[in-house]
Amino acid sequence: MEEIFGKDFANMLALLSYQDLQDEIVWLNSENRAADTRLRVDLEGRNPDDGLTGIPYDKGFFLLKLMEETIGREEWDNFLKTYFNTFKFKVMTTDSFLDYLDKELLSKNADWEKTIQPRKWIFEEGLPENCPKITSTKFETVESELAKWTNGGKASAINSSDWVTPQWLHFINLINDTLNQKQMSELDAAFAFTQSGNSEIKAAWFEKVIPNNYEGLGNTVEDFLVEVGRRKFLTPIYKALLKSEGGLPAALAIYEKARPNYHSVSSETMDKLLGYK
Repeated sequence: MEEIFGKDFANMLALLSYQDLQDEIVWLNSENRAADTRLRVDLEGRNPDDGLTGIPYDKGFFLLKLMEETIGREEWDNFLKTYFNTFKFKVMTTDSFLDYLDKELLSKNADWEKTIQPRKWIFEEGLPENCPKITSTKFETVESELAKWTNGGKASAINSSDWVTPQWLHFINLINDTLNQKQMSELDAAFAFTQSGNSEIKAAWFEKVIPNNYEGLGNTVEDFLVEVGRRKFLTPIYKALLKSEGGLPAALAIYEKARPNYHSVSSETMDKLLGYK
């Protein structure tokens, strides 16, 4: 993304990843699954699908980002190329990776191991204190524009003509969780979130307004859940439905229609979430 769209675009994606990671850790802790916030998850006697969370993607990304920042991009890129060429078409385990990392890279500089602490990232729960800190000037612009609306300005006056998807997602994520009908209608009239053709934006909007029983949704949530099968979208939206006025009965009514189209991995997760039998 940095190569194609520039560093600030990549930073926006990284910050969204960080927000997702924090939410995932909170959720797993609330489900008494703190052990699943480790990068090396213990799946002994468990369904392997239980390990399919956002943790390996987002926490794993920040570990690799920390390595790159500590070691330097040129040295890190050379290591990655050699690593992939050495192990292509072969099986790799966590222990083998760490042994290779120590021998071929970290042994070159004793301070790298102390700074990165890869075993803490891999074997311990939660997010280590040395997680890279990322900033984005484009996100700062979004925050400034949102503050104008929060302080009484009109949504239609928000200067968003050049915003791209990550900025819209950041905007929606930052909106107050408790919105009234007037506020939701104003935002929707200005930006057409409910009718967006972008699934990422639409899903983020649904997650925000469904618990507030937004009257302008119509059948769009049902249509979306019938058409889309990714757990990334399904899980937060069904959770939002459970918080809404209709609660579980409303979620189950949609799920009955949507379930036949879902992959077994998705339906298994939703069955557990909704208590579907």
